[in-house]
Amino acid sequence: MQAELATIDTIEEALKVRGKAELLRILAIKIQATKSTLDSIAEVRVRAERKLGQLISDRPETRGGDRRSEDFQRYSEMTFENSESSTLEALGVSKNLSSRSQLIAAIPDEKFEERIRYTTKQINRGRDLSAEMFDFAKFLKREQERQERREEAASRAAEIVPDEGTFEQPPMG
Repeated sequence: MQAELATIDTIEEALKVRGKAELLRILAIKIQATKSTLDSIAEVRVRAERKLGQLISDRPETRGGDRRSEDFQRYSEMTFENSESSTLEALGVSKNLSSRSQLIAAIPDEKFEERIRYTTKQINRGRDLSAEMFDFAKFLKREQERQERREEAASRAAEIVPDEGTFEQPPMG
């Protein structure tokens, strides 16, 4: 499945690899496979979800714009050549999975790899790596939003001119 990850070009392929990994994870839990086996399977699944999120984010209708454009038509034909419908729902991608995958895909590559290494060392056998990465992605998004709010507040504060009369010392006496 590691080799399949490298060749994923369509949403359907990403879903197929994710599904295989999930099935293997369930079977591995039933046969009480080792932690390293479960970690390997979980890693394939989360990487397939990340790729799914990247593919969904790259879709013209996800980004907005003119859906009748040549680029949209070309991309739709390329991505959904084996599908009867171009909707994510028709492909078996729920809104929840779409949102979750796109959030995981938004994690910068270096932080993603670092978090996988950290998480596979820390989590319990059978724990869902995908859920851990989703929680990490939400944390990063919240931190980014906080930082943007801090920067906006600082720039607004820098624009405020103090009223000179307000800071006068009262006469002593």
